[in-house]
Amino acid sequence: MGRRHYFIAYYILAFLLLCILSGCGGLTTEDEIYHYAGGGAPGDFYQLTANMTENTIFFQNMVTGESGTLSFQKVSEGVYQDSDEDLFVMIPNQMVVTAVEGQLIVALKEPDEPYGDEIDGEYYYADLWGEVGDATVDTANKKITSSFGDDLSYEYNTEYNAIEFTDEENLNLGYGIYLSNEVSVWDQYWRESTDDEFEPGGIVVSVRKGSNYDPADYAGSYYFLDREGDYGTFTIEATAEGINQIVLHDEEDIPIPGEDVTDYGDGRISFTADLVGADGPDGTNEEWNLLILPGKVLIIACEAEEAYGEEGEEDGGILAVAVCP
Repeated sequence: MGRRHYFIAYYILAFLLLCILSGCGGLTTEDEIYHYAGGGAPGDFYQLTANMTENTIFFQNMVTGESGTLSFQKVSEGVYQDSDEDLFVMIPNQMVVTAVEGQLIVALKEPDEPYGDEIDGEYYYADLWGEVGDATVDTANKKITSSFGDDLSYEYNTEYNAIEFTDEENLNLGYGIYLSNEVSVWDQYWRESTDDEFEPGGIVVSVRKGSNYDPADYAGSYYFLDREGDYGTFTIEATAEGINQIVLHDEEDIPIPGEDVTDYGDGRISFTADLVGADGPDGTNEEWNLLILPGKVLIIACEAEEAYGEEGEEDGGILAVAVCP
């Protein structure tokens, strides 16, 4: 075999090796894939895989076994719509929030290993019905306590890649996903006696309780989905001197002036405002709470009975979760 033939053979061999090392598709880069896990109201635990290269998202309900794959497209910054025409908001590789058939699903980046001391600390939380409180995670003793009266012990569940927590009487059960010590979502279940089956108890979303936040840190536009599947934007206008105003962009623009806003300085803001579309005394002058991880996540909660459900079929407060992509 001549020298020219040797060179040709080497080129062919090198090309074949490069194709093998690059995968069946030849010279392609790896797909951008993110794994998430979290809770879906009223009480299901989900694992999600988003392929940002192929624009597909795979979901699996760990409770019912239901699974499937949907395609999606980007609607605007941080906002996407899947092939079932459901909207979701996302911070890639950190957080996904979607609403499907009245279910609010909040999922966070799935951990690569069991949680350690990084989730220790104090959090503000809001449940599905708009109730707000605070919770403490004590990693040294693997305990979770809350202002609602919870006293829970937890262990890491390797099947769910989440913490599994329960009370001493084994009447409350739940799974928790944490994004470091910044954001968490709990998927909860309860029963009246140990002879009963667990029933869905809704989801709880929380953010780290800060200390001495600068109001300017809150500034930005946060894109939200609520438990009814409604989508909108909260814009917080603020400087170091304080919050100038908060504007809800929904069916109409609703401004809340800064003088009507109470800033607790640790990630919680409250104000009084009417529910969207309120007519008459019901749904007016309701208290709203915003729980903020500045520049990233905003939890919107209102306990008003009229906040959720059709007229005459109200079912308690509202919970919405927003991201600032």
